[in-house]
Amino acid sequence: ITADGNACTGTLTAYCEVVVAPIANGGTATPTDTVISAGDSTNITLIGSTSTGTQNSSSPQTIQWQKNESGKWVDLPGDTINVCNTHGLASSKSYRAYVTSGYDAGYGRVQCSSAYSSVANVKVYSYFRSKQSGNWNNTASWEMSADSINWVNASYIPDFKCLSILVQSGHTITLTQSETVDQLIVNGTLTYGDYSGNTLTINNGIGIDLAVNGTFEDFGPNSIVWNTNVKWVMGANGTLVRSRSTSSDNWRDHYNGGISNIPATANWILRKTATDNPSLTSIGNMFYPNLTIENNTSGTWITDSISSFTGNSSSPSIKGNMNIGGNGSGDVSFLNVNTNSTPVAVNGSLTIKSGSLLRSYGTGFEVKGNLVLNGTIDYGTGSATFVLSGN
Repeated sequence: ITADGNACTGTLTAYCEVVVAPIANGGTATPTDTVISAGDSTNITLIGSTSTGTQNSSSPQTIQWQKNESGKWVDLPGDTINVCNTHGLASSKSYRAYVTSGYDAGYGRVQCSSAYSSVANVKVYSYFRSKQSGNWNNTASWEMSADSINWVNASYIPDFKCLSILVQSGHTITLTQSETVDQLIVNGTLTYGDYSGNTLTINNGIGIDLAVNGTFEDFGPNSIVWNTNVKWVMGANGTLVRSRSTSSDNWRDHYNGGISNIPATANWILRKTATDNPSLTSIGNMFYPNLTIENNTSGTWITDSISSFTGNSSSPSIKGNMNIGGNGSGDVSFLNVNTNSTPVAVNGSLTIKSGSLLRSYGTGFEVKGNLVLNGTIDYGTGSATFVLSGN
């Protein structure tokens, strides 16, 4: 808007140029349906609002940015220059600028009328779901949506700022590099891959941060980083597979409502796949769903202390069945040296696969289901008990 002599000429250019920082879609965004990553700092730049002519310093051109909240336009304090910072978005928003021209009566110029810019609609794609199997850091693996109803091919990969990330049933998504996630639902398979330097961080957001309804493969070289107050849950048919020596204590400590609430029908698999011995948590009032100990290496895996039931402050409980050997190609020699006064409780059945061995050298076991003994039980030289208390 310009003021020249006694006349007001020109109008505010009827569009806004939306500039995304960092640019999420690889180019300059447009005023409507702008693709930005949820929570990214986004700037909206007003084009065509500069006054010409001489302005009095006491009455220069003014700009006030506004944001639409529930159908009402609200001033954004501090946003009074050509560039408006949207302050990080979690959902789609609309913005406009209110501009008043400056004037200088000493030069015979008058103040022109104020004007609103056109509305810049910034669409935030906060919902992601897998499109097909692939790596997490490949956009081809994902679809995105602003409303969880209408989906388009992803132009960037999801992260912890998203409102929801879904690995769909039938898809396998593999983490090959460090990522921070939140609001993650696994209905298919998510593999935390064994890649050098790879670290998975789970952020604490609103509600449940990780839901495992399908399969979560904890194969990464580093322990998962669980931020403060992170919560996870398993579905009735969920499966957790662990193959590394990284601690499993955080899986115990971050279960929503306490690990005793893990469903008995879910599956926790300790699987040896290489030289590393996957760890098992024995104390701290640990509860397992169905627990399987299996070996996919040649020969017999003789579990050491990290992969056995140890300690004495408490004993673990298996809410479902326990299987020593499972579907592994090799055999397992599993050790129980937990000496708490309460024996290890198996609320379902205990199966020992042919060729596998249970070394029960601690207090022992109480099995409330069936004992399926195709392998061997060794009591050692101690006084271990073995109670069959089922019907």
